Amino acid sequence: EITIPALKELLVFYQTNLFLTPAELERYQQAYSAGKRKPFVLKLNGKICTVAWLEKSLKNDIPPKLQSSVENVYSIVDCFTSKDHRGKGLYQKMLKNLCNKVASDQILIIYTHNWNYASQRGILKSGFKKIATRVQLKFMRLTHWY
Repeated sequence: EITIPALKELLVFYQTNLFLTPAELERYQQAYSAGKRKPFVLKLNGKICTVAWLEKSLKNDIPPKLQSSVENVYSIVDCFTSKDHRGKGLYQKMLKNLCNKVASDQILIIYTHNWNYASQRGILKSGFKKIATRVQLKFMRLTHWY
């Protein structure tokens, strides 16, 4: 079962696994405190192993195909599984559980970079379908929406 963690526990997980700068940690702390994004964690033996955030999608982040449903679109963002727990299907379990957190009339999207094959496999195995590819001209990167 996924849960919303205590802020201190979440920040310790990030510091231990991602080596974030103080500014990046502050960004997560502010997002948590503002309540506009909700972090969810999956734990094994009492320790966080996977994190994902759920937030209302910004209009610019919604694929053209879904623009008419802009009020009901939510995004899964900033997913991370600790190295010790990768390859065990926990990312898929997290995504499936997040799908159960949104109402039946809401749309849930997740996107990933074109080079992140592991994430794309997990997303597809979780039941998402690819609906669009976005090109970010600033960095010339492709982004796939599911």
